[in-house]
Amino acid sequence: MSRCWSGRPRRLWVHLCLAAAGFLLALFFPRLAAAQSLKKTVDRHFPAFQYCPIDPALTLSFTAAGPEAILTFTTNNFDSTGSWNAQALDNIAVVEQSVFQAHQVVTPGFEGCYISPGTPNTPGYDFSAVSTPEAFLDLFDANAGAWSLGPFGFFQNFNSAPRDPATGTDTSFGALGLGHTDDGPVSVSVSTHITGLLTGHTYVVTGWWYTQNLEPLDITIDFSIPRALNLAALAFAPRASGTDFISTSGSGVLTGSGTFIAPLPLTQGATIQSLEMDAFDFDIGATARIERIDTQVFGPANPQVLASVTSSPFGDFLPHSFTTSTIANAVVDLTRYFYYASITIPPGSSSQVYRVSISVSDPATPPSPSTAAVAAAAFDPETTSVDLKGFDSGTMTSTTSPGPGRFLAPVRLPQAATVQAVRLVARDAVATDATARLIRVPNNAFGGSVMASIATSGSSTSVRTFSTTTITTPAIDNGTAYYYLQLEVPTGLQIYGVRVEYAPPANTPTTGADSLAAVPFLPDDSSFDRRAPLSNALAGQARFNMSVLLQDGRQVQRLHMHVRDNDANGDVTVFLYRYDVTTASVGPQLMARLQTAGALSTVQEVVTDTIIGRKVDNARYFYFAQFYMGLDPVQANGLQVEYAPCGDNDGDGFDGCVNDCNDLRAAVHPGAAEVCDGVLDDCNNPFWPDTSGTIEGDDDFDGFSECQGDCNDSDSTVWSPPGEAQSLLITYTVTSGATTIQWSAPANTGGTAAPVYDTLLSSVKSNFNSPSGVCAETNGADLSTILASLAVPAGQARFFLVRAEGACGQGSLGTTSAGTQITGRTCP
Repeated sequence: MSRCWSGRPRRLWVHLCLAAAGFLLALFFPRLAAAQSLKKTVDRHFPAFQYCPIDPALTLSFTAAGPEAILTFTTNNFDSTGSWNAQALDNIAVVEQSVFQAHQVVTPGFEGCYISPGTPNTPGYDFSAVSTPEAFLDLFDANAGAWSLGPFGFFQNFNSAPRDPATGTDTSFGALGLGHTDDGPVSVSVSTHITGLLTGHTYVVTGWWYTQNLEPLDITIDFSIPRALNLAALAFAPRASGTDFISTSGSGVLTGSGTFIAPLPLTQGATIQSLEMDAFDFDIGATARIERIDTQVFGPANPQVLASVTSSPFGDFLPHSFTTSTIANAVVDLTRYFYYASITIPPGSSSQVYRVSISVSDPATPPSPSTAAVAAAAFDPETTSVDLKGFDSGTMTSTTSPGPGRFLAPVRLPQAATVQAVRLVARDAVATDATARLIRVPNNAFGGSVMASIATSGSSTSVRTFSTTTITTPAIDNGTAYYYLQLEVPTGLQIYGVRVEYAPPANTPTTGADSLAAVPFLPDDSSFDRRAPLSNALAGQARFNMSVLLQDGRQVQRLHMHVRDNDANGDVTVFLYRYDVTTASVGPQLMARLQTAGALSTVQEVVTDTIIGRKVDNARYFYFAQFYMGLDPVQANGLQVEYAPCGDNDGDGFDGCVNDCNDLRAAVHPGAAEVCDGVLDDCNNPFWPDTSGTIEGDDDFDGFSECQGDCNDSDSTVWSPPGEAQSLLITYTVTSGATTIQWSAPANTGGTAAPVYDTLLSSVKSNFNSPSGVCAETNGADLSTILASLAVPAGQARFFLVRAEGACGQGSLGTTSAGTQITGRTCP
């Protein structure tokens, strides 16, 4: 085998000319602590017009610099002679090198891949073997859902590499296509987010490769994964009361007039890479900005614009992306500045702004202490039309009269962090003081508590920082509480922002939740929706929104809502939406919905793990949550959007980002048999998650499914076995010697027809089965049984139970005091 290579080690770029049949990608950097990415070009020389397995003689490995990486394949769609390459990839795996080396096999039927100039009979990786725990494996059986396909990648369903490398069989599934013939001579790039890597472990990237021409393929492993701050435009707060107006009308996009602001959860030392606004503009353009406030100055030097994009009109009624990578002062400095994003819609504009997306590269090691810095301009009035907000040179002021006004903002703090200090930055040149509070709201109780409080003091025209290190319950637990910030501001002060300093957790978990206190959710429409909080909970009318921040390489697993609904006629509903910015015709797509029912005076938790579109894709979608309170006196504590890495988290063999529609339940997966667990189990059902037509569905609309006991789900007059007979009463008549047993009908009669009843008699109170139990009456039509005489020897007793029976069978005899179901004989 001949090899030619040229290296540029300072740029960590290598080019290999390989005379080989197949390829194996192994990216190895001995100094990976300083290297975050590596690019590899593999030349395919022989053979063409078929898939070939990897060649371990060319093994390329990489040592993981962190738990996540982006794997990218790039190639040309046409070769230099103008011929279509028709390239495809299949059975892509990322696996530890030791596992790879222990599971190798020669694949029968693919001998052409092993002859000269390749390495004859060199075995490839047997991903179908038992005990091969890959960090990533995609066989492309049904789709390419785990990949960002760009404009030219696609799922190819007409041929594939063998799914069983040991036999060379089963080639009827799909593959990852790298360009159609009518795409022309373009560069095709596809990528996927790899999670669950163990830092310091050595991995192999391997796969099968099809091509019609001997065109090279570029492979990149990149550990420098930008974080997407994907902000729904409707979750931007009006900059000033009475001047800036939101008008969304439940559309999922921001319309209206004025300037709107959202806080940016940035990390000290991070680098802002780009700003993108997705908008539809028919006339006057909308503008999105990244801005910062310098805490060392006051006046026209603030705010400072770091990046700006303005939409242009298009006549196609579709959202378009307007992007800039020109960022002034891109490195984040939270010790001096507060940062926020803004959207300006000019008066008379018909612009519709969908989202603002900001790409940020965080430092490799989180700073300690870390800081959550929230610009005061992004706070919103606590009580609509009562608390009034102003804007002065990038700062927030209160125009509430007589004052003071109260203002709210969300704060996101990592799980297991420890809050160390809260700092309020303000210009206080008046006699009255402003106060900042960090508030903790337990998710299982009504009310909340102040974790930290700090007030301004004295009078000075200088910008000053006021701090406290007195923190109550400093450990952050997003599983049991929600957190938000509150400002109480009299007129005449300028507030720059609030900093919450914390010690970051020792380890960053790959699972977690975007935990959102409900009270800072923003009113949907300035002319209609009104927030009126009650005891640190959201109350008012009617719709309230907030961005949900999720990272690529994750899947949404579950939603938790904590609310108090003590109104029998009103419910609290929360919706989780995603919005596809590539089209305007679909609108917000419902991912999950939670709703209370009935009245309960305490806080209740409502949960669902039925998620539609669970894989996070920030390139295509933005995500937001909406509380709907109607006009009812109900309150919401908060919402948790639980996430986990892509992969198989429930052990059923299916990836939640590819084809598993519920990665928390092993019984739910493609092709699963339907069982009575409250959900639709087969992900391949075209109507998933709708249970209609299955044993879980109530097809005759009588309130019961087959799983709930409906013996005829096409007949609404019968729906279940009847419930337990009620209020059993025994009367003995001394004069006649008769014993009368009376009862009330079950609360659930099991059908529209009245049930019949069996009365059981036993001399043993714990045994109504034969022979101790006897049938005193069988199929009685009324609600009583009369025994003309009942001989009971002295010192003994007789015990009775009544069982209802309907078209769906026998009902319950009840339960013991320990909750055990009572059994009894069949009558007659």
